[in-house]
Amino acid sequence: MMKKVCLFFALFVCVMQIVGQPKFDPQKFRSELHQYIITKANLTDVESKRLFPIYDEMREKLRPYHDQINAIHRKNSTDENEARKEIIMMSEWEIKMRQIEKKYHLAMLKAVSAVKLKAVLKAEHQFHRQYFKRKHVK
Repeated sequence: MMKKVCLFFALFVCVMQIVGQPKFDPQKFRSELHQYIITKANLTDVESKRLFPIYDEMREKLRPYHDQINAIHRKNSTDENEARKEIIMMSEWEIKMRQIEKKYHLAMLKAVSAVKLKAVLKAEHQFHRQYFKRKHVK
């Protein structure tokens, strides 16, 4: 009987941990990212309105590649041929991602100065590092 009570309690605690975790809200994440970039890169309203549609479109184009690469990283391949194919695919996806970034960076350079764009890219990097550090600590 005591075993059942302990098992039930452990299961209850696990369920409460899962239920208590806040769900990821992509809109909130995007909003926080935009605000952080605006602040850190010192963007004006005009610059923000010109930049973020291009920036967001680039992020949407990159997302499937990130997802595919992350899926391969989570996979534990033990077959030599399969692992080789996955490595080659990841390399090809990373090259494609860099090509997409280059195309959109050139478009963003028409919306804001190079100095501002460099500050935007730095702010984006900082935001992601801080965000995932906070999530990892919790």
